[in-house]
Amino acid sequence: RCLNLIKKTLWRPPVAVYQFLKHRKMLVTKGPELLKIALAACQEAGFSPFLVCGSLLGYYRERGIIYHDDDIDLGLLFEDALLTEKLEKFEQAILRAGCKMHYSGNDFDSKLKAIGTLSFFTIFIPNLNIWINFCFFHRFNGQLVYFEGRHGEFPYLKYLDMEKLSRLDYLGYAWCYPPEIFSEFIPATFLGSQVLIPSQTEQYLTLTYGNWKKIVRGHCYANIRAVIWNADSSRF
Repeated sequence: RCLNLIKKTLWRPPVAVYQFLKHRKMLVTKGPELLKIALAACQEAGFSPFLVCGSLLGYYRERGIIYHDDDIDLGLLFEDALLTEKLEKFEQAILRAGCKMHYSGNDFDSKLKAIGTLSFFTIFIPNLNIWINFCFFHRFNGQLVYFEGRHGEFPYLKYLDMEKLSRLDYLGYAWCYPPEIFSEFIPATFLGSQVLIPSQTEQYLTLTYGNWKKIVRGHCYANIRAVIWNADSSRF
């Protein structure tokens, strides 16, 4: 495992390697505490989060944090009429626990507010370089999607439609899943806490990473799509 971790950091500049290893150590030691705070706040607010992205991969493949991860990822389904009220309760619980919360709307929110007013938010412990991302999955074009802005698409360019990326109405990219992936959840234990995971975890991981069973630097992101917009509707 140590060898795998070293391999993951060889491409980074020395200063970045030091920061990464320091950050990872903090995530391993303090991450479980932050996760407990987040889950308690979710319970108080009435949210039902579930593991996604690298955290779900880490749980399912390695029963912990994957070697190159630097955060914890939780998902939420964006279909709650009481979302604003629940977010207020959640933030109050987070502040009482000594943590802070950062909202991040879509970079293109003026156009995408009709689809979803929030892309994700982050909670963190002040003065500690660890955080938990809450990713919202919106119903869009018959799928459940998590929207990203334009700033992060560079690693995924070869998986996106380059013709769409050059258009003026290109908004960003989205991770797309059939609704049945998130139709049922089952309990699991991650970092000492009881969490939920999709019952179709393997299907989710295959869509997100391709061959997720192997530790590789690059993955096949088969479910990533460019999003374009016009005055009538947004679409892939």
